[in-house]
Amino acid sequence: MLPGWANDIAAVSSIVGLLVTLWLLWEARKLQVACLRRVRLPQLYEALKDAIAGLTDPLAQWDIDRKQAIYRFQQVSAHLDGLLPKLDP
Repeated sequence: MLPGWANDIAAVSSIVGLLVTLWLLWEARKLQVACLRRVRLPQLYEALKDAIAGLTDPLAQWDIDRKQAIYRFQQVSAHLDGLLPKLDP
């Protein structure tokens, strides 16, 4: 049998350990989001820039064939949809 003060120390240590674990989980989540933004944003920017650059020819031929222009607009929209959740509010 342990003395009463040892049980109290064990209980306090458990609570402190739980708080430290929750804090570390929170910090890991913030780090993951920061790394995701820093790594993924330049890739998304380049993909968006390429999609926009590829939009000029289909827009010039809008009267002849709209399917290609609509397809390019969908690509640009998909890149923007992927970019928005990664930006700060």
